[in-house]
Amino acid sequence: MRVFAEALPRAIPITLAVTTDATSNTTRYPFLANVMSPKMLTHACTGTLVDDDLVLAPASCVSSLSNKAEPLPIVRVGTYALDGKGGQADYEERQTVEQRTHERFTGDPTAGYDVSILRLDKPVKGRRPVRGFRSLRDVGKEDEAIMLGWFKASSIGPPALSLQMITNIALVDDDTCRTVFDKLPRGTICAMPELRAHCEWDLGAPLLLCDKKTNTTTLAGFASFASPTCGQKNMPYVYVDLGGELLSWVEQKGLKNSKVEPETPQEHTEL
Repeated sequence: MRVFAEALPRAIPITLAVTTDATSNTTRYPFLANVMSPKMLTHACTGTLVDDDLVLAPASCVSSLSNKAEPLPIVRVGTYALDGKGGQADYEERQTVEQRTHERFTGDPTAGYDVSILRLDKPVKGRRPVRGFRSLRDVGKEDEAIMLGWFKASSIGPPALSLQMITNIALVDDDTCRTVFDKLPRGTICAMPELRAHCEWDLGAPLLLCDKKTNTTTLAGFASFASPTCGQKNMPYVYVDLGGELLSWVEQKGLKNSKVEPETPQEHTEL
């Protein structure tokens, strides 16, 4: 398998697609969630709706947002625009009331177990959660691996205002990945776009497997950490592998082997 390729632009802007479900005007990827800082109300990372009131997100993102003097993260679902505009006025915004973080997460994503589940104050209506999990290691000939997110063009730049898609994500074998990173924790997988022009980084950006034959989409993982030289040729990203040992934790909705932070919802200012 070809692991690396020449660098060319691959970020594709996403436009709104209305489903045939008459109950709502939802997006093509209705499970995408904008996880926001409760203080600044700005994009902190991307989450994935795994149940109507549960969002999967990197522990390295939401743990850094947690402060006992402030509410837990705010989650916005149902819009591809970070400002909630762009003709998508039916988005839903929820307060996190409970944060479940894997008990083995140390605060350092490079040590693994970078996974949290956010329980929302009330269910999201008319937004279908992601259906199923499957490792990128199990990719078949009918599958296309893609990544969705509000990507930064540099490691310290601002996120894109509209959701973007990166296509042709290729698996990077573990031995090759270990030549880039000092360590590759258990429960992770390395991958990168076959073609790239610059850094495409959004913490928590979901890695999806799209079966072109059955038209189904499953979650393979989400972005956990990258090299400080993000964007250089041959620099892969490290993802939490949701076909690996963390799958059972996610399927149990973080109810076991977790550190839990309860929080009383507080009012916040709308953007």
